[in-house]
Amino acid sequence: MLLKHTAYYFLARGFPAFVNFLALSIYSHLLTPGEYGQYALVVAAISLANSVLFWWIQLAIRRYLPREVGQGEVLLSTLVSAYLLLVGVTGLFGCAIYVTIDLQPWRGFIPIALVALWVQAWHEITLQLVSSRLRPLRYGLISIVRSLFALGISVLLLRADLAAQALLWGLVLGALLSTLALARAEWHGVQLRLVNRRRLRESLRYGLPLSAVFIFEFVVSTSDRFVLAWLIDDKATGLYSAGYDLAKYSLGALMAMVYLAANPLVVRTFEKEGATAAKALLERYGLLLLAVSAPTTVGIAILANNISIVVLGDAFSSSAGRLMPWIAVAALLVGAKTFYYDLAFQLGERTIGQVGVMVAAAVLNFLLNIAWIPSYGIQGAAWAAVAAYSIATILSMWFGRIHFPIPQIPRGSTRVIAATAVMAVCLLPVHGMRGLTALFVQVLLGAAVYGIAVLLLNVGNVQIALLTLAHNPRRISGRK
Repeated sequence: MLLKHTAYYFLARGFPAFVNFLALSIYSHLLTPGEYGQYALVVAAISLANSVLFWWIQLAIRRYLPREVGQGEVLLSTLVSAYLLLVGVTGLFGCAIYVTIDLQPWRGFIPIALVALWVQAWHEITLQLVSSRLRPLRYGLISIVRSLFALGISVLLLRADLAAQALLWGLVLGALLSTLALARAEWHGVQLRLVNRRRLRESLRYGLPLSAVFIFEFVVSTSDRFVLAWLIDDKATGLYSAGYDLAKYSLGALMAMVYLAANPLVVRTFEKEGATAAKALLERYGLLLLAVSAPTTVGIAILANNISIVVLGDAFSSSAGRLMPWIAVAALLVGAKTFYYDLAFQLGERTIGQVGVMVAAAVLNFLLNIAWIPSYGIQGAAWAAVAAYSIATILSMWFGRIHFPIPQIPRGSTRVIAATAVMAVCLLPVHGMRGLTALFVQVLLGAAVYGIAVLLLNVGNVQIALLTLAHNPRRISGRK
């Protein structure tokens, strides 16, 4: 079941990730670093507001919908009512800011940022609902349509000289159209008269601490862009954001695919079969997550210069090549924490413990940014991210085990590391090659070597799985 759902989510998230990868390349050629810096700052502000105000709704669906009898109309009706209330409050607050504050050029971004916040929040809540109901194919279709619409609309509006606002409108319309067209049926049965105060309190008690976690996660992952804009300029923010996004979101998308497949299965197993069964599934999931993320991290680090030259515009590629190895390491650390070790707090329903972990990381990250950016520029911001995420991951490992006995190091991890090391040795002689053809050869070589090494080392009993698939394909696919 885990492998089957992971395969579905690789398709469901793989194509949108490729489109987003393509979009980053296009935007870096059509926008100046300053314009991309403005876009990055507005998106960061939207992400912060979404995390603070709406994220707890997603978390409540993820945690409590699997235990609901039927389709969970009472829970969903309660959460939809909370969403609508928050939309009204943020609308009034946004109007007040627009009327009273005349801060150029940011005042012109307020209306689109407000709409983007509402649409983004609803889109992500809907995706979480689809994922919790174990519908990876529909999840993928919604994600694919959204990414295609967002890219197409953004490019059209860029031709009209809307600069950073073109990208924001693309995000809004892509999310809105895909949700309306493909996910309206998911909310069937929701009625505001079904609001239940007990469910609301339960959801707030579970989700609000995690919203606080995401605030501090924002400080670690995004505040460096604001500090760069403050201490240097918008251009520095744009250069940093392009390299950061290219490395982090490439690796993050892969890790998210595995997480999206595993998380609903882990929660359902825990609720129906208990902690022992959930722990066994977590160990398989942890090994799979490492098997995907470790070679990707090493590959990005070794091939960073050529990746940045092929993907990004000339104004961005040089700085991105220097940043990407560090950001890849930071992305691996935050992925391990968020997608694996933090599950101990969530399964144990002690999400308040995550707050302390991220407070420590956020404070360290901010102080290091202030100390290193004046001397080392965007490189200092990347080093600060690695240091902060290292602390966060270690603390999550240490304190999370108190609440749920999550396997700290899944069995078979040493074999994954060995296979990754073999791949790295084979990539080093060709890492100096440049160009699209060279990148294709480098990626193909790395994937082939790693795949052969995984097979020979029998990582996760892959040899048995392949033999089973060869003799009985229906058993692997889940059909009888």
